[in-house]
Amino acid sequence: MEIPKWTSINDPRSEAFHNIEGMKQHMVRYSEWLSEQQSVTPEEISILWTAYKSAGNTLEMPSNSYMSDKISSAVFADYDPISDHYPLL
Repeated sequence: MEIPKWTSINDPRSEAFHNIEGMKQHMVRYSEWLSEQQSVTPEEISILWTAYKSAGNTLEMPSNSYMSDKISSAVFADYDPISDHYPLL
């Protein structure tokens, strides 16, 4: 199934405003799509992070998701939005 790609951090924000449950499902599919890629860009990580934050505190990601396995420990703890610094994965 083709997943509509978010192209900016405003896409998940807008989707969350109009349909939070649909955005959460889209985020899980987007996360799975990212996990299949050879590499991801800082923009894609930022978009996924924005979606995660827009989903609220009640969201539970699948244990095999890209976010929980590859991004959470490597990026979320170390990401500095002021300097726009992403550590190497």
